[in-house]
Amino acid sequence: VAHTVRVTGDAEAAMADAFGDGAGVLVIAGTGSIAWAQSPGRPPVRVGGWGLLLGDEGSGYAIGLHAMRAVARAADGRTPPTLLCDVVLHATGVHDPPSLIPWVAAAAKAEIAALAPVVLQAAVDGDAAAINIRQRATRSLVRMARTAARRAGLRHPDVALAGGLIQPGGALREDVENALTTPPLRATILPHPIDAARGAARLARLAP
Repeated sequence: VAHTVRVTGDAEAAMADAFGDGAGVLVIAGTGSIAWAQSPGRPPVRVGGWGLLLGDEGSGYAIGLHAMRAVARAADGRTPPTLLCDVVLHATGVHDPPSLIPWVAAAAKAEIAALAPVVLQAAVDGDAAAINIRQRATRSLVRMARTAARRAGLRHPDVALAGGLIQPGGALREDVENALTTPPLRATILPHPIDAARGAARLARLAP
């Protein structure tokens, strides 16, 4: 029977699995996004994690939302035609771009984030709008990692990448890893998957 209960977020638990008490930077990009950094003798640093209205840059949610906005602009003729029109309409099950208005108004955050795989596949297929969205997501995640490292006083840190988009095999893993391992950060990327449940177990074992 537990004598002490501590409630914490998945990012802190993932940080415990990735680095324990050691120094490092964690970036999570799945439905949402956040970066954490820690360095001995300093308080932990959080960057991002502001939620769907104020943040979540580089997340699956942001990718899905940017894709629907790209569809709206293309439907207006403000931008050239994009493959995203077909793939987003098919993925959401609506018949025309105007029908995205009620769909997105009723959609949960996870439903919007679920569009990310088809958007990123459109980027692989060479669609210019999708490529721009992928690059924007990568830049956002890299900026979060660099900012967290700077605020924690880490020059060339170990970096752990977690969450569906950047975990090993994730669609943005290679792009983010390549950006972080080059100047100015020159990070070392942890190759293994990060397990928040394992980190939570570690925190529980260390609890007084």
